[in-house]
Amino acid sequence: MKKIKLYDWQSKFDFGQHKEKTVKEIFENSPSYISWCFQKVDWFCITDEIFNKLPIVVILKTDSEKVTWLEMLTDKHSNKKEKLQEAILSNTTENEFTIGDEEPYFLGDPRHDRDENPWLDILGDEDEAETAYWNTE
Repeated sequence: MKKIKLYDWQSKFDFGQHKEKTVKEIFENSPSYISWCFQKVDWFCITDEIFNKLPIVVILKTDSEKVTWLEMLTDKHSNKKEKLQEAILSNTTENEFTIGDEEPYFLGDPRHDRDENPWLDILGDEDEAETAYWNTE
């Protein structure tokens, strides 16, 4: 099984029919493909911003009769983010973890300051910014 990966707008696909294209390129031309990946590929995790722009999510938010479907998708999104966090924590020993073949992260690493990691401005100083940093190509 492939390790769970967080995709943002600039992430390039490393699989499927859109290999080497960014999420943004695919979303502009075929947003249903991003929806399909989110719903069918267990290790495919997307940012909250992308999730909230998925066509199915936008439609369900406007249809009060489909609240259950929206809740189901929101739960799926939350579960994927939890799995991503667990994957990081399961590789943690004291202040070090690795994801894939990446080099280890040490607390205080200068790559995680605001000039080096744009996710800090988007997601704040929480673990999600570190996760996004490591999972963005």
